[in-house]
Amino acid sequence: MKLSEKVFEFECEVSFENFALEVKEDIDKLETLDDVKEYYLYKRGWKGDSGLEDLLFDLIINLK
Repeated sequence: MKLSEKVFEFECEVSFENFALEVKEDIDKLETLDDVKEYYLYKRGWKGDSGLEDLLFDLIINLK
C-alpha cells in the first residue's frame, strides 16, 4: 500500500469520508513523511492544536 493510500485511510478515520474525498487529490501528492507532516501542520492548520498534533505524530509513527 502506498503512503498516500495509508494517509487517505487515516483521513477517512479522522474526518467524514466525504471530506476525505474532497482532499484526496492533495493526499495523492504526498510522497514522504515530511510531506505528510507539512501537509497536516501547515496546509490543514493542525500546528498548535496539541490533540491534532498527537494524531499526526501517531500517524507518522504508524507510517514508518
